[in-house]
Amino acid sequence: MRYAYTIRRLSLLLLLAVPLAAAGWGGRLHMDINRAAARGVPDEMEGWHRYARFMASHSIMPDLWKGSDLYEGNRHYIDLEGYAPLTATNLPRDQESLRELLGKGHRQRGHAPWVIMDLQEKLTAAMAAGQWVEAARLAAAQGHYMADLHQPLHTTENYDGRDSGQGGVHLRWEVEMPNVYWRIGMMPEVHAEHLTNLWPTLLGWIDQSHSRIPEIFEADDKAARQTQFNVESRAYYFHLWQSSSNLFIEQAHRGACHLASLWYTAWVDAGRPKIDPPPDSLSEASIWKTVPLTGEHASWPFLVAFGVIALLILLLSLRRRPPPPVKSRPL
Repeated sequence: MRYAYTIRRLSLLLLLAVPLAAAGWGGRLHMDINRAAARGVPDEMEGWHRYARFMASHSIMPDLWKGSDLYEGNRHYIDLEGYAPLTATNLPRDQESLRELLGKGHRQRGHAPWVIMDLQEKLTAAMAAGQWVEAARLAAAQGHYMADLHQPLHTTENYDGRDSGQGGVHLRWEVEMPNVYWRIGMMPEVHAEHLTNLWPTLLGWIDQSHSRIPEIFEADDKAARQTQFNVESRAYYFHLWQSSSNLFIEQAHRGACHLASLWYTAWVDAGRPKIDPPPDSLSEASIWKTVPLTGEHASWPFLVAFGVIALLILLLSLRRRPPPPVKSRPL
């Protein structure tokens, strides 16, 4: 038991250390968003504040589930261009209507909004039934998908910038840059509100996130030009942060506020039940009925590569010198 526990903890640490494995915001920011959201619900839901530790530690689980579930990856994004002629603001809530419009392949374009709605219904039911262990697992996973949708590059087919000649921008902006400059103290105070018309509200959040994509590409291009396209240099990340830190902090804050609002809404809609103290531990198994990876999708090559890359990057990070000081600027 102790050996298995050590292995699980090591896996979590490796996920935090390896940007390639954490395909949305990077593990540390997922944890910060979930923790801030749990602490940001109104005082009448004070019992949920004590779940902040679990919300943080289990926020990264959905990325780990990708190694054993064929469909997990599709839950983390939506390629809005693939849903044309529909737009972010007129996507149907009913997935049967969506299939009639677009065919069976729509899930391959990402279906994070429907995942979040399904989890909201399950979370409300779990809270109403007093099933707080299940509620905690559902809420932590929902936080991951919500945070991903507030990363603008999770809403576009050109998520990695290859169509615009900026390949690798996804990893640079959402993981490498905050690894150097992001600190949890940059997160403004989180506020939550009860949501009465959730589906159009969620679509509005996605539309807002999608609208910020040009700013990321512009900041990346500017930073690259200022460093003679040496996008691996510390100077590049300094300029990228200078150009886009306000956007980065704003989207992280929006993600936390909107997530807190989802949790608060579920609790209110469940009848404001008494919240039990958090359990000693939570299962790390997927909340979904998984479809195992087979053939070319088998998980063992991923896990081997994951382990090798993780160890290399972890060793290199130990030798990394501290970054240059950041000039102060208003946020």
